[in-house]
Amino acid sequence: MYELVYNSIADPQDIDEADLMGILAASRQHNQLRGITGFLLYHRGEFVQLLEGERDTVRQIYFDYIVRDPRHTNVNLCWDCEIEQRSFRDWSMAFYRPEPTMYGKDARLDGYIDGGVAALGLSGPSSTGRKLLFNICAQIDPAQFSAALQSATP
Repeated sequence: MYELVYNSIADPQDIDEADLMGILAASRQHNQLRGITGFLLYHRGEFVQLLEGERDTVRQIYFDYIVRDPRHTNVNLCWDCEIEQRSFRDWSMAFYRPEPTMYGKDARLDGYIDGGVAALGLSGPSSTGRKLLFNICAQIDPAQFSAALQSATP
């Protein structure tokens, strides 16, 4: 099992809600077919994503699709490593957006992570990539993650 974390700048940076939901829907469908799971964070025009699955498949998605996708600029590989088990085994693509949508509705979890951030199983297996991703989320929205961590701690 293998995980990879990258970040990128969206192009255009003011990606609209329909485009974002289209990216998410396509990612979920393609990931499910390929046995890939993961987590996508979108905040202020930037993506951070963790992908996990078979090494060759994860690397192919990253190098052949994400790096070449014109909707991503300044793509940066942050972390990649072999892992013992998946952190997001129940999510073809968990999604977190810690800001209101363009419609003024709070879309932080908006049906994508039912049960809130704590539903991600914050007390579950902790790979380095997962810790990196959750630390980024905690910096963006400290109150949300602090409450979720407290409720997840045995």
